[in-house]
Amino acid sequence: MNGKVITFFLITVCTAAGICMLFFGISGAVHQNQITKSYDTIDGYFTDYSIYSSDEDGTTYRLTYSYVLNYQEYTVSTDYGVGSIPEPGSVKTIKYNPKNPEEAVIVGSNQNSFLILMGILFTFVPLFIAYGALTTFGYLKRFPEKVVSIGIGILFTVIGVGIIYLTGRWFLHSGSGSVS
Repeated sequence: MNGKVITFFLITVCTAAGICMLFFGISGAVHQNQITKSYDTIDGYFTDYSIYSSDEDGTTYRLTYSYVLNYQEYTVSTDYGVGSIPEPGSVKTIKYNPKNPEEAVIVGSNQNSFLILMGILFTFVPLFIAYGALTTFGYLKRFPEKVVSIGIGILFTVIGVGIIYLTGRWFLHSGSGSVS
């Protein structure tokens, strides 16, 4: 099989996977935001953990936070795995349904954030590879190089700022920074 065909196929598959991840991540985040916009907030305290997954690369944990409302204790767990266990009693903001306090979510990063980040990577990295391949094969001779260079710089800046933002939010809300 021709190397160009294989390259095009892999770029197409990765880009399609990235677009799917972006779609599901963004739609999940919008859906969760719509559901929880009328929720109230309260401080939750880290109380327990369970193993989310374990393999040769390490173990990730599902964290459980407790919050007390009207003298009754409720718990909520992360919907993703984390690589470290916070200090007991670490604080996270919890959004709960005032009509049914058992319905709650932990504010901050969640599985939708991960899907969005991976979607960005799986969409744009293959497109950069495609640009490089098309330039190498001579198909983009008329496309101004400065425009592409500026676009790549802006894209990597946005991705970098996004990663720093998500990492900072995770750090602050994971209990390591103990922010209320």
